[in-house]
Amino acid sequence: MNCDLFQNEENFDVDHREFWTEMGVSTAVGPNLVELRCVLERCKDWSVEKRTMVGLLCVLHLAVYGIAPTRRLPLQCAKRVLDFAAFQRYPWGRAACQTLVHSVKCADYTAKESYTIEGFIFILQIWAYESVTGIGELYVNKIVGENVPLLSWSGSRRFKFEDFIREEKKHHEAKVLFSSFVFSMLVILINNLNN
Repeated sequence: MNCDLFQNEENFDVDHREFWTEMGVSTAVGPNLVELRCVLERCKDWSVEKRTMVGLLCVLHLAVYGIAPTRRLPLQCAKRVLDFAAFQRYPWGRAACQTLVHSVKCADYTAKESYTIEGFIFILQIWAYESVTGIGELYVNKIVGENVPLLSWSGSRRFKFEDFIREEKKHHEAKVLFSSFVFSMLVILINNLNN
């Protein structure tokens, strides 16, 4: 996925009403996954180009934004499927990560037992997979000769995940602060070069 910076000067607009009407969805908003599933059932005879647009809308809904089936895609983003070049130019990777970070930051971890996380959630799955090594080193025994990290540990010792997260934050705090500082300085430098 394209992860370039968002281009503020690119003002994309295209008339989407004809295609939205053909799909049988409201022209005032972006489609939701429930509507797209209905469209998928009846678009078998459509042109390859139109079926590709429906497929791209599904990809946006499921992979990029990762939102609930009844939530609607942002209309400005959904309309990009009508222009394949504009669709490819748009930094979907950055949009997916931005949605994920916003979703994690806005979650209230004290109020519920479960949460819905939006965005490209596979990033969290990769982080969890990579964290197995850290959890294993602290709380269980390593199985010698096993190469798959998820299967390399054995033990029945219980631990609190919150304690592990707290320790990880403390351990990596300097890296995060330094990365934030470097990123801030790069943004200032780039802005100064552009002006």
